[in-house]
Amino acid sequence: MPHQKRIKKSKYMKIFPKIVIGHNNFFGIDHLSKSRGKSRFDYFSDTSNIEEVIDYCIENGAGGMMLSTHERAKGLIDILKKKKQKIYPLFP
Repeated sequence: MPHQKRIKKSKYMKIFPKIVIGHNNFFGIDHLSKSRGKSRFDYFSDTSNIEEVIDYCIENGAGGMMLSTHERAKGLIDILKKKKQKIYPLFP
């Protein structure tokens, strides 16, 4: 790829994992469909469903979770601590 400019890696790229889990689905956030968001909010009200998805993500190389403020955040933090996963705060 001779025409592409090489990007210099910063020191932060070395400590930040390549795959990070997002939190929107667990909180029922869907920017395209309110009904799909509500469906996911209901589905993930059972923390075993959240844990199943997090386990799948970890098995496939995820190195932590991006997490914002939400009433369900405490439950996610507990799961992530139990699984010794890093938490990357996302400030609104």
